[in-house]
Amino acid sequence: MKILAVTIALTWTALWLTPDQQGRRHFDRGEFRAAAQAFDDPMWQGTAWYRAGEFEKAAQAFARRDNAEAHYNQGNAWLMHGKYQTAIGAYERALEQRPGWTEAIENRDLAAARAK
Repeated sequence: MKILAVTIALTWTALWLTPDQQGRRHFDRGEFRAAAQAFDDPMWQGTAWYRAGEFEKAAQAFARRDNAEAHYNQGNAWLMHGKYQTAIGAYERALEQRPGWTEAIENRDLAAARAK
């Protein structure tokens, strides 16, 4: 009986909330894996995967957008995953779109130092 109640509740939620709204509910509860699986928005999905410690999945989600913030976040995810050269490339793409971005420069330099 309990399984039926849970199934009905999940179906009811899916009928009234968009995937991103469902993801935000999970995210706000600290349920980052569930949030990442629910989100359609790549930036939110990437942030949820990042918070879940799934850095490769986070980088892949951020790669679905082509803007400075997405490249910067992708660099952060690759940095945490230990893929330093890939992180450097992502920070470079962020800096192409937003020159002089201090945080991107600092993180790029950190990735370069760790690569050595």
